[in-house]
Amino acid sequence: MASILDAAEEVLANSAYEGLNTNAVALQAGVNISTLYRYFSDKQVIVEHLLERYNEKNIHQIQKVLAKHHDKDERVGLIVDAQIKQLLQSPGMIALRDALVSVPALEPLRRHSEQHLIALVLSQIPQNVAGPKVSGKKQKAVMQVLVELFNFSIQMVVKAPPAMRKALKGEATLLINNV
Repeated sequence: MASILDAAEEVLANSAYEGLNTNAVALQAGVNISTLYRYFSDKQVIVEHLLERYNEKNIHQIQKVLAKHHDKDERVGLIVDAQIKQLLQSPGMIALRDALVSVPALEPLRRHSEQHLIALVLSQIPQNVAGPKVSGKKQKAVMQVLVELFNFSIQMVVKAPPAMRKALKGEATLLINNV
């Protein structure tokens, strides 16, 4: 199954979301289409599994940073660095993240993924670091803004010419830290 997901990520990297289909993935993975269908019924299921795998890596990175560092500014900078590094190593995920914001059929998947991340971050922030006390509803709204800002900032930095990345990362980190 992992080799099929690796192949799907490769297809995304080379052909974007529009080029992702079960035949292309099976061909890239070097497996028969019936083997692919044993694990994945269609393109949507492949995308769901890819996003789940990517998010597991993200969540693991975020948990490590949150556990080791208590300064908010430092945490944000380290998380931004980790996300940029991970995406630069996974060009297929850049294409998938683009598709999540541009393909209407993927909107529920994007929302679910973001809500999972919001719940994780809220559960990991110690009260003495969280800043002013706000209600749960307000806190979720603030986190929604932060997650959206974070996701778009990371995409912007990763897609920028290498010479601009450091400056953009610094500005994005500063903006996120001041929300």
